[in-house]
Amino acid sequence: MKKKILLIVLAVLISLAFFACSSSGANTNVNIKEVGQNYINDFLNNNFDNMVSGYNYDSAMKKAITKDFLKQTYDTVIAQTGKVVSQGEIQQKTQSGYEFVYKVVTFENVKLTVNVAFDKNNKIAGFSFQSAE
Repeated sequence: MKKKILLIVLAVLISLAFFACSSSGANTNVNIKEVGQNYINDFLNNNFDNMVSGYNYDSAMKKAITKDFLKQTYDTVIAQTGKVVSQGEIQQKTQSGYEFVYKVVTFENVKLTVNVAFDKNNKIAGFSFQSAE
């Protein structure tokens, strides 16, 4: 049952990573590796207010990201995975036209890769978890 709930939560988060088209020009002054690191840290530290208002999102993410949604997601993830034990180094890769900033996070019960996706305009276009094992 716990694995089923975790899979549902992960599916919801992964669905956020299926990106919508974004508008406006690219912000080339953004260090997405730093932004991704801060975004992941904000999630892991329950800083949901900053996640909602402190980041530049594409239009789909802007609609999806709310404080209540993030808190519920965090509570569900932590209930299934346990507390954070350690975090790996932040990394970056390009895939399917998006830049992904990610790191492996070791929880008490499982290792997950936490991903933040950026569109061509350096706006956050997705946030997801996947098994790191």
